[in-house]
Amino acid sequence: MSTFSEGAFFKTVFASGDDMVKEEEAIRKREIDEWNAKVVVANKHFTVNTRVLESQQIDKYRSMREDAV
Repeated sequence: MSTFSEGAFFKTVFASGDDMVKEEEAIRKREIDEWNAKVVVANKHFTVNTRVLESQQIDKYRSMREDAV
């Protein structure tokens, strides 16, 4: 007769402890591997350079000036 007090019953129904950690790591690794298989570029890190190296406010009125500032 099977009852709810047996330890094996809860191990089959509920994942916890080391088994759960291993399963979550396997799922996470599989997702990363699937994503890496879809990547087609050499560098996976996307960087954007939006910094203005020089001020462009002076150039705004260049056509109105006769002499240099």
